[in-house]
Amino acid sequence: MEALAVNQDPSHPKTAKTASDSLRFGPLLAIWMALTVLINGGLWAAGFRAGALSAAVEQGAAEAESQGIGVLGDDLIRKAIRTQHDTLPFWTILTFIGDFLIEPLVLALRALSAATAFSAVAALLGRGIDYNKALSDCTLVQGFWVLGLAVRAALMVAFRRGDIETSAALFLPPGAYPALLWLSLAQLDIFAMMGWAALAIGAHRRRQAGWTLALTLTLVLALSESFVRVALGLGMGAAMRLSINLT
Repeated sequence: MEALAVNQDPSHPKTAKTASDSLRFGPLLAIWMALTVLINGGLWAAGFRAGALSAAVEQGAAEAESQGIGVLGDDLIRKAIRTQHDTLPFWTILTFIGDFLIEPLVLALRALSAATAFSAVAALLGRGIDYNKALSDCTLVQGFWVLGLAVRAALMVAFRRGDIETSAALFLPPGAYPALLWLSLAQLDIFAMMGWAALAIGAHRRRQAGWTLALTLTLVLALSESFVRVALGLGMGAAMRLSINLT
């Protein structure tokens, strides 16, 4: 009972360290989320996001026109083009939600899922759980993803191009490629890979898992997120293609 009382004493080193780790989670996460919103806001203000959406809609309108030539009358073709232009507000709102709500929340979800997974494995193996420390470390690592976004934004401004990549998709020669291939390569982002590697290293340093288990668990988390992103990307692409075919 005396030992328990000592460990619960706020002045005790372990208790103070745990409280400090717990308090770091909120401010760190708020900083990363705020920076994500700020950077994406800058891209919107500079016209990169809106420009990319307008280009995609114009491409859809051009494709709808080409499909209608020789098949539909001029009035129907003009209606199909107008219908494509009318979809711009919908895709704008969807992209806006993704940039200002979904992406900031993904930072929190990634940190929480990684910390929970590593701590759960540590508990199963009889190792020290130290969940607050894991949560604090996993939150700090989210800075790699924010840094990646900042670098891409800076390169967009510097080169005045909205198609800047820091992933394996950068090595694709100019041309048209299947959406699945492009989206899959886009997941191999250098900053994301550094972030995932840092998560695995952190788990090992906290002695929550050995190298093999830490890397395996991190790979599972990375593949799960990539699968969701690719599936959502394919779904949005299919919806755009459907809107062209329906016209």
